[in-house]
Amino acid sequence: MPFVFKRDDGSLDGTSKRLMDVLASWLNFTATYSNKASDLEWGKRDENGTWSGILGDVHRGRKHLAVNYLTVTDQRAQDFDYSVSYYNEGFGLALKVPPPLPRWRSLLYPYTSEAWAALVGVVLVVGFTFYLLNLSRSRFSLSKSLMMVMRGMVGQSVQRVPTWWVVRIFLGLWWFSAWVLDISYTSNLIAVLTVPTYPSRIHTIEQLANSGLRLCMLDYGEFVPEALATSSDVILARLGPKLDLVPIMSSLEYNGEEACVERVLAGTHVHTETFSYEQILYIEMGVGEEVYFLKEQLYVGSLAFFFRKNTPWKYKFDAGMRRLVEAGLVHKWYSDIMDEFRRGIRSLIPSLCNSKQALFTLAVQPNPKRPYLNLKDSHKPKSTQVNPIPGNLVSCSGSVSSPEVMLVSSAQTLHYPQVSKIDELQT
Repeated sequence: MPFVFKRDDGSLDGTSKRLMDVLASWLNFTATYSNKASDLEWGKRDENGTWSGILGDVHRGRKHLAVNYLTVTDQRAQDFDYSVSYYNEGFGLALKVPPPLPRWRSLLYPYTSEAWAALVGVVLVVGFTFYLLNLSRSRFSLSKSLMMVMRGMVGQSVQRVPTWWVVRIFLGLWWFSAWVLDISYTSNLIAVLTVPTYPSRIHTIEQLANSGLRLCMLDYGEFVPEALATSSDVILARLGPKLDLVPIMSSLEYNGEEACVERVLAGTHVHTETFSYEQILYIEMGVGEEVYFLKEQLYVGSLAFFFRKNTPWKYKFDAGMRRLVEAGLVHKWYSDIMDEFRRGIRSLIPSLCNSKQALFTLAVQPNPKRPYLNLKDSHKPKSTQVNPIPGNLVSCSGSVSSPEVMLVSSAQTLHYPQVSKIDELQT
């Protein structure tokens, strides 16, 4: 979510799904979707150069195209071809909204701790100065002098005013200053009592790294744990030892994300997950109002479709995707789906394992006489046939370990559309 997911009626939807629907209509192919890899993994390369998970299926030729939440990395670029980017996103950070501070402490909030310390110091200095001024002319003790000064702070009158005009001027100036302080305190106190006061929040990754909070993440094979552990960035390196991985539990509705959510609500952890999916997750679980998300994200990357190395027909996808991105349609689809969740007017089924993760593979063999339709030939009223390869045509994985699979046993014969349809897309 929101790139590939299931609705209540079993139909697939999402930003990537809508993007593929347009490409399928333009290039006239049929897509069949599945939502698990052959080894139930997300996909990473081991020390021997072998890829696992959905990317491994693509790398070994079992699948031909992988889409959904796949970002371009140096390691992936070495072994795969990737399309033009259609969206930029990273891993979000969800924190618990701190509860309001105790109401009795509202009496202290109108001023900061520094202001209170300065005020106490001023009262002591004024009281001691008042005592020295009256030392030779009256019998005001130091305690009585301090009480005289404090009466001005709380708006109480005095029974007897010193007769010496210097002391009277000094006392009058102090009372005027105390009156200004009283007004500012009362005004701030009204504002504090009107709006609940919350402790200061964490707003940056640097503040998070310096805090006592730990990170929590579902262990589905993403690159983030290794990247944090080996990061050369000082701030990110501090987060690596703080990361706690929770195991996948397919028996749970959200496949184990519940464990991280519980830790966030307990105030001990920060939940890291792909930004869009994480927002939807907390909305789906009914605790969206109890958390907030940092504006900063971890490892913001470019989402793209991944192909087998040296795939000759990749440029056809690039051409269509570039037009859809530049037209603003991809962002429009994404915004519509996210708004649907935020309004609560939706009929979505969360995938059993991060439905943001999907595999989309395409197996076609073009006609060797004219393998691909040249866009420059748009004036020629011809269509081009693409011969199929037996096996799966398209497979899309909505989650890594979900048992649901939709496969095609044999590919259908495909035809590119009439050139007039391409003209319409160009228009």
